[in-house]
Amino acid sequence: MVRFIKITTDLYDQMKLLSDLECTRNRMDGPIWLEIQNDVELKQLEVENLKKGSFWNMTFDCVGLFLARFVFTIFSDIKSAYGVPQLMAKDTDHTSTPSPSIFNKYKLFDAPPDTLGAAALALKYADIVILIERLVRSPVSLYSKRRDELYSVLPANIRDELRDRLSPIQRLSCSLVKEIAAPMKVTTAKTLEWLAPLVHNTKKWHSMWKRHQKAYGCSQVRLVETLYFAGQEETEAEIMRLIVGLQYKKQAAEMRVSYGCKGKASVVLEESKSVTI
Repeated sequence: MVRFIKITTDLYDQMKLLSDLECTRNRMDGPIWLEIQNDVELKQLEVENLKKGSFWNMTFDCVGLFLARFVFTIFSDIKSAYGVPQLMAKDTDHTSTPSPSIFNKYKLFDAPPDTLGAAALALKYADIVILIERLVRSPVSLYSKRRDELYSVLPANIRDELRDRLSPIQRLSCSLVKEIAAPMKVTTAKTLEWLAPLVHNTKKWHSMWKRHQKAYGCSQVRLVETLYFAGQEETEAEIMRLIVGLQYKKQAAEMRVSYGCKGKASVVLEESKSVTI
């Protein structure tokens, strides 16, 4: 397998050189053209020989068999070096090449405990973060319409925790809120820089999986690029930090624009629209 890979790599390198030679030849004339034409013919012969010993002339089925053998060989080496789980060992029959049924019984993509994948919450939490992302990018004047939607999809444990976290913020002075709001805005933006791609990949992966009804790896998005393996506790903590950042942003804006730092600010997440502080 390694030999085929090396020859195929050399083939593409030589094909590039051949293309460069042909371009150079087309710009020349006279004795120089003949000299370069000779180099082109030699390079063409070299390329043809490389094609015979590479993947170039192989059928898809043939390459697939090579890849399958390569995978099982690697797995056998791993098994020899580190052993295999007991569940998998039952299917090996003491042979050097593991049975394909191993991969059916031992799912390498099973999410560990305490992850969103294990709790079947990856898609739900992705929707929550997307709602937060929209709020972050929206003018404060649109918060009233979207905060109710966000509040309705939050799990009860997050709502209870946020109630305790947001209450002290609502009692802060205008100057202190404005002082904290600026760095919180930067922190929120940095968090969304790495978290937003994960949540959008989660939505895309679930959409492709539902459409094709196939197992893992059915889409162009890899499972490790989603929230599937994210820790539930850590993800909830990030969500709460983002919402706290929203509270500072909203409260600072309301105090500055609507109340001139003298009135009361409403809450980003509230169970009733009549609740103010």
